[in-house]
Amino acid sequence: DLIQIGGTAFDLFGSLESVMASAEEAYNKSRQKGINSYHIIGDDELERNYALLDNSVVEVIDKANFSVDYVLDSFLFDDEEKLVMNEAAPQLFDYDNKKLSVGSFVAVAQKLKIVDKFDKIIITKVLDNIKENKISHEIAINLSINSIEDNEFMKWLENILNENESIKNQLVFSITSYTAYLHKKTFVDFVKKVHTMGSKILLKRYRTD
Repeated sequence: DLIQIGGTAFDLFGSLESVMASAEEAYNKSRQKGINSYHIIGDDELERNYALLDNSVVEVIDKANFSVDYVLDSFLFDDEEKLVMNEAAPQLFDYDNKKLSVGSFVAVAQKLKIVDKFDKIIITKVLDNIKENKISHEIAINLSINSIEDNEFMKWLENILNENESIKNQLVFSITSYTAYLHKKTFVDFVKKVHTMGSKILLKRYRTD
């Protein structure tokens, strides 16, 4: 028994963890075949996984069936007890109750053209949380570029912020610097609109050089 080989095709919508799990599954299947065997998880098997993931994303968004945690607490420099901001982090699970990475989930939602609906649900959940728990600090919400490029989404955003006049200044919409770089005009327009609406913008992972 000199060697056992397990391999997997690259999963376009997977995370590092899912790719490693797929490789491990392939290795275990090669061992089941016997000594000096191999098993490759090919595109056809991944296609079935893609279909299952698509179904999971659609179901989660249609039912708004997820909770939102609040992470990355930020405090005042001169008062470490004073919370000034944290970030909304949706907790997403597939049909088999396995946790989905937000990046993979958003990529699939973009592919299926339903990411704007996902962003709307998160914003609504955050606003409800602020009101129900009388939160006074700011909350960052990551938005998809597809959403902020969508005129219908922007009209919806303006309406819901106007409906929540007293707390809209607690919402901080977060965009990565890389996304802003790739979509400069859209980003500049979005910043102007959000400031006019009375909310704020956070540019994430910027470079200092």
